[in-house]
Order: sequence, then structure tokens, then C-alpha cells
Amino acid sequence: MSAFKRCVEALMRPLDWIVTGLTAALLVQILLLILGRQIGLSWVWLYDVARWTLAWIVFIAAVPLTQRGAHLAIDVAANAMPRWAASISHAFLVICTVGIASVIAYYGGLETLRMYQAGERSMSGALPAFIGYGVMPLAFTLLAVAALASTRPAPPDYHQ
Repeated sequence: MSAFKRCVEALMRPLDWIVTGLTAALLVQILLLILGRQIGLSWVWLYDVARWTLAWIVFIAAVPLTQRGAHLAIDVAANAMPRWAASISHAFLVICTVGIASVIAYYGGLETLRMYQAGERSMSGALPAFIGYGVMPLAFTLLAVAALASTRPAPPDYHQ
């Protein structure tokens, strides 16, 4: 395994724990929202936090899944290809993923910076909006790196 892949793998391990922690936090937030509704309390800002927590979970969880090749994929075509064609197909998908993720990270970063500089607030007006949208540049930068180190088992060669 190359040094780059070892570094990326070391970066992915904490992301699993972060996603686990965010999922537990989301559970607590939802329970608080339900409890608050039952007893007549309204934490308006908690709706924003719960929505953003879910977005952070989805985007951050996609990174290690991409690196491990464990995300949902339709690989019927790749499995039917000879190994050399499947390898070329995988390389093409990695290049596309890195390119698209890099563009989204760049423009997401610009938009997050604009929100910060403009002092935009969340829908409730209680929290700064850049907190929720900051996941875009972070997650898509990590996604581009993870795609470069992605591992995909070679498909069986049905054409031998």
C-alpha cells in the first residue's frame, strides 16, 4: 500500500467516529424536539441544527464509503467487462469524481465564505448560516482525495 493510501486511510478512521457522534447527536436533537413539542417548549434553532446535522452526516459519511468502494453502485456493466476495460472504466470514474468534487468544493467554499462575510443567518435567524453550509467545501475536498485513493476489487473476468 502506498504512503498516500495509508495517509488517506488514517484520515478516514476519524470520519467514521465523527459520523457516529453526529448520528447520536441527531438522535438527541430529535428526542429534544419531540419532548419540547409535548411539553410546549419551542427551540426554534434546534430545527436548524437537526437539519444541518443530517446534512453533515450524509456528506461526511460519503467520504470513507467512496474511499473503500462501499457505496451503492451498479456494477453489472463493470463486472461484464474484461479486466482491462473495467480498470479503464474505474479510472475514468475516479477522474470524473475528482473533477466534479473539486468544482463543488471550490464553489461551495466561495458560497460559504460569502455567507460568512455577509453575516447570513439560518432559517430561524438564530444561527450563522455558514455553519450548515460549511460541510460542502470540507466534504467535497475530502471526497476528491478519497476518490484518488479509492480501492475497488477487480471484477471477475468472465471472458477467459
